[in-house]
Amino acid sequence: MAYVLEMANPGSMFDLVTGKDDAFCTFFMSFRAWIEAWPHCRPVLILDGSFLKAYYKGTLLTACCQDANDHIVPIAFGICESETKSSWKWFLSKVCQSIQYRHDLYVVSDRHKGLIKAVSEILPHASHGFCVAHLRRNMTHKFRGSAATLGWKFKAAYMAATVKEYDDYLSMLDSENSRIRTWLDKIGANTWSKVISGPKRYNIMTSNCAESMNKVNVCAREYSVSKLVDFLRERMQQWFTERKDKAEKTSTILTRKCEKRLVALQAEATRMKVKPSCAYEFEVVDSRCTSFVRCLACYMVWYYASNC
Repeated sequence: MAYVLEMANPGSMFDLVTGKDDAFCTFFMSFRAWIEAWPHCRPVLILDGSFLKAYYKGTLLTACCQDANDHIVPIAFGICESETKSSWKWFLSKVCQSIQYRHDLYVVSDRHKGLIKAVSEILPHASHGFCVAHLRRNMTHKFRGSAATLGWKFKAAYMAATVKEYDDYLSMLDSENSRIRTWLDKIGANTWSKVISGPKRYNIMTSNCAESMNKVNVCAREYSVSKLVDFLRERMQQWFTERKDKAEKTSTILTRKCEKRLVALQAEATRMKVKPSCAYEFEVVDSRCTSFVRCLACYMVWYYASNC
């Protein structure tokens, strides 16, 4: 199967490993279109695994990223027996062989212990952050608080654009349960806070991209390996064809989503008055409130992964 795919798709990478009596062990695939798309996407690698439900079971490992229009871009798929440290090491090693390494690489995933160890060994120079959606669910379960209250306060903390805002919202979490901050500190603020982790993470705070990919494949997870591989190839081919058609019809310099966001911000800005206080401090007045802004202190250059 791997040989046939490789002959039909030059520049792609496929690897099929079999054991005793040619029994299936692992399969890896990364098509040329995916490999060539990677340098044009944000250098954030999103990883996730999902169970396969066919007769022989197994696990589908997924690596993907996002393009400038926030579309999911697949990087590679791997099929193995289970989600362990060794399986993640195998998968990440194959991913590294497939794609160009980028010095500012950032990895986003859940807190699977095997995955954390595999990333530290295979990608020692990459920063590794955790999916905040997983952390939020773990927090509400562990501390038995109101999911809505803990949820919005935690979101405000991890989305804070300044360290002061970050500290203020953590203090609000302290009022709910004083043990939450200790728990979060143990995990490491650099793995979930936008302002602490810095611009390398862009605006990708969850592993929802990989999970969305798994939801697309939910029915196919009941297929045999060969049928699953064919389904993934066909679905991704459809995605790339549709996006190519849309890209060719795009007349703006920026992507459609970024252009729409900037137009909305421009419309909102026309209702504001900016009064300079000095060279780097300004008073901004709109219909809702008055704010004092220190130039670039809000980190908006990278907060939305676009220009301020």
